[in-house]
Amino acid sequence: MKIAIVTTLFMAFTALHLLAQMPARRDSVVKIAQKDAKKLKLSKADLKVFRRDRTNQSGDFFEPDKTTTPDTTLLRDSVYVHAFRMAAYKRYKHKRTAAHYAIVGEVFLASAFVILLIAALATGKTVR
Repeated sequence: MKIAIVTTLFMAFTALHLLAQMPARRDSVVKIAQKDAKKLKLSKADLKVFRRDRTNQSGDFFEPDKTTTPDTTLLRDSVYVHAFRMAAYKRYKHKRTAAHYAIVGEVFLASAFVILLIAALATGKTVR
């Protein structure tokens, strides 16, 4: 009876110790996946398809493969694959085109010009 109690306590302690180690492993795998997701480069065709519907995070655009993952054993790890897909999706979701930045810049300059024009007209002084 004593051996059974000691064995049960030992197994419970070991199980708790192993459970305590799992989040550390998970965090390190997630960090590796986020670092590897920065290497992913979508082709122009895939990028056009993705930009039509940016909410499609379940597409096959963000699958890790041998070119993006140095350790191929991680390709079978579901935590790694999920973290890689989420990191790559977030990276491309917030990526904008050069035209977007040009339009934003022109709107900023136009609004600054309008504000300066209104300020000049409000003071009533002539500007030469």
